[in-house]
Amino acid sequence: MIKRIAKWIREFFANYIWFQKKLREKYSLGQCILLNFQFLWCVVTDGCSPEEYLWFEFYHKNRQERKTFLTYLRHAKLQRRYNSKRVRNILNDKQKFNEFFKKELGREWLDADSADTDEIEQFLKKHQMVIVKPKFGRGGGRSSQILL
Repeated sequence: MIKRIAKWIREFFANYIWFQKKLREKYSLGQCILLNFQFLWCVVTDGCSPEEYLWFEFYHKNRQERKTFLTYLRHAKLQRRYNSKRVRNILNDKQKFNEFFKKELGREWLDADSADTDEIEQFLKKHQMVIVKPKFGRGGGRSSQILL
């Protein structure tokens, strides 16, 4: 439990730094301060992450509107309530998820943890565009220029 909380705190602060950079790109210092207070309130009341606050434009929404969004924390609570630990393990690990749902995915994927250099090279040659994602968590990006 402590490890999970520590991981969440590390991820939250990494995302918070990203959030600060995004705010500074668009808003004045005074607006940034105000938006930070509103964001922290949304974390407490809606369980949103820094990304969700910006993606869903919570700064333009009232409390009732924000309640209609499935934020990270709400999603995690639903996962714990309705899925067994075994199912959550599959849903939260991309390699296990991809293996379990390989027929439904409709695309090729590669587990970089178990693939050797030749397999990775062949995969990249075969596909002009790939999506690189972390094994756990969120994020990732598309790339057509991967250096080998």
